[in-house]
Amino acid sequence: MLRAAMMRSLQGKQGAYLTCYALVLVRWVSVTVAQAKTLTTACKGRFRKMADVLTIVERHIDEAVGHHHTVIGAIDQLAGGRPKRIITMRSDNPALVENPNVHCVLSTGRDYRKHPSQAFENDLAALETVIGVPSVPVSILFPTVQHNDIGLCVRFLDRHPGTARFALRILIFQTIDALTDAERADLDRHVQSGAITIVTETGSLAKLLNARFGLKALNTLLLPCSINPESPPQEAAVPRKTNHFRIGYLGGYRLEKGAEKIPAILQDLKVLLRDCDPAVTVEFVAQHRGGRSGRKRLRYEWEMRKSGWSLSRANRRINIILLDKTLPPEQFIAALHAVDLLLVPYDLNAYAARGSGIIIDGVLAGKPIVHTQGIRMSSFLGFGNAAAAVTTSDFAPKIMEVLHNFQDYQAQTPKARDAAHKQIWNAADFLRNF
Repeated sequence: MLRAAMMRSLQGKQGAYLTCYALVLVRWVSVTVAQAKTLTTACKGRFRKMADVLTIVERHIDEAVGHHHTVIGAIDQLAGGRPKRIITMRSDNPALVENPNVHCVLSTGRDYRKHPSQAFENDLAALETVIGVPSVPVSILFPTVQHNDIGLCVRFLDRHPGTARFALRILIFQTIDALTDAERADLDRHVQSGAITIVTETGSLAKLLNARFGLKALNTLLLPCSINPESPPQEAAVPRKTNHFRIGYLGGYRLEKGAEKIPAILQDLKVLLRDCDPAVTVEFVAQHRGGRSGRKRLRYEWEMRKSGWSLSRANRRINIILLDKTLPPEQFIAALHAVDLLLVPYDLNAYAARGSGIIIDGVLAGKPIVHTQGIRMSSFLGFGNAAAAVTTSDFAPKIMEVLHNFQDYQAQTPKARDAAHKQIWNAADFLRNF
């Protein structure tokens, strides 16, 4: 029943994806007064309206992978109707090209790989053309900073001092670690002057940047991803039966997200399900593995399905449901609401100081979470709404612990949601006043 319901809700033609994403990306153009009033009420009237335009430099808003395509909608919602313009990469997407508030002028990743110096100079010239010569400093936000963006901001400020103030949202430690000492010194010079503000979405990364490099960073820009923070948690379209659970491992296949651990976790979980009493049955929802190698994809999915089989007790097997490797926003949200528990077996080395979009979505959707111990966003995982596993073999017992005490874990999810709300409203405060 679940498979049929989910497949009906998750059907859609691949050719419609681009249009769907484009509509999400330019959603802020038609934001209503009612939405702005709703957010102002939710934030308890703490914000002042800003008249100056917020310039957003986001290169990858036309891509379906990752959370780049959700950034604009999140900023729009939190900034409360503040006028905006977007600078992004060159695109042939009509929804972007024909929008007067979107400037598709930046170099592509391919440009940087083939002609890095020329691509950088093009971006500098494009930024200067869009910004012009303002009479007062303009506010420019880079919500997903890449290595070249830092040099671009430094170079712009060196050439046009006093004309702009930049907010650089650093998501991973490696972005700063990859800079040379001279590049970090230039960055710090402008941070000290107030022309550049470094912001993060986790307190651990802000502290790490200060401890390792002496850079002042503010943990003040957590953006929601797919789940609207103002919407209450939704019930699944197919109600859960007693002692039957849907476990979700959602998002793109990546090694740092623990994708290769999944078959082993399912194998261990199957053994525990076989012997548990009363009987617990499980469905495991994931997305198809992407990548160019069809052989690797088929082998991975075969291992996953094989791990869920049970020849001795067929009623205790784990049913595997594989969704498309790339889901449009509304289908991803439907899949998220359809599961009872989220599995986040991320690699600790990769996520020791960085945030996770699926954790943000899961917390806002009111889902219990089983995660790798030590990954950040611990401020949302310490309310009794989550269980932590140290090694791969720990995940199955932790999953069973949550399933056997599901109501207790579920009851604590509102506390985690409230904590996420508080940090998101802090982000709204920053966007309104930057």
